Amino acid sequence: MVDVAARLAPGLLSLPREEAAQRLYLICLDALATVLQGALLERGAKVEESFGESSLVLRFGDERIDVMAEYGAWRKIPEPAAARSTVGQSA
Repeated sequence: MVDVAARLAPGLLSLPREEAAQRLYLICLDALATVLQGALLERGAKVEESFGESSLVLRFGDERIDVMAEYGAWRKIPEPAAARSTVGQSA
């Protein structure tokens, strides 16, 4: 994943480790969504009129597909493990 993200965003590796990890996650999700859109188009999906939508909307058979909306929940940056281990603990 690091190699792919570094190719797409060369400055990524110069960021502080935690910020780089967060951006790496988002860059890889965007790359996967783009690959999925391409695969759907290769399989015959049609681009729908999507004025005002947040992203490209496809029609595959009877199904309307907005890849970016479908994976939007995954775009939430995961909480660092150190922060999770302190949740609920008092200082």
